[in-house]
Amino acid sequence: MMKFQLIQAAERAPFLPLLALADDDPAKVAAYFEQGELYIGWLDGVAVIALLFIPGGNKTVELKNLAVIPSMRRKQIATQALQYFLQRLSDRYATMVVGTGDADIGNIAFYLKNGFRFDHIIKGFFLDYPAPIVVDGVHLQDMVVFKRQTLSRLDS
Repeated sequence: MMKFQLIQAAERAPFLPLLALADDDPAKVAAYFEQGELYIGWLDGVAVIALLFIPGGNKTVELKNLAVIPSMRRKQIATQALQYFLQRLSDRYATMVVGTGDADIGNIAFYLKNGFRFDHIIKGFFLDYPAPIVVDGVHLQDMVVFKRQTLSRLDS
């Protein structure tokens, strides 16, 4: 069974390589990795997933980074973790938002399957990355932002 650990800002440096799996710009990761709440999911003593949540206004939290180690991808780890935190954070936040690349069909499908809906697009978001990001042969340009209510909001 996966166990989650909240990692304090001063103790996060060892987890930078894990967070970098979900963001191709190390400078961007370095700029935000000490913000918000970082949870590491442990399975048999191995850090298999990282989720970084950054509070926003109006009872909204942003899932800024969700990274899964390659050997654990496509095993429902991210889905289980996301559902867990949609419930766990519902006492503090009414809404969760997350952004992903406009051509990253796998990520888009993942968030749609987990109840997120399109909210808006940030034009040109990926154009300032130091190197082009290519997913399935397509250069990422815009960030697609998704939004959904936390689980307690759906139950009421």
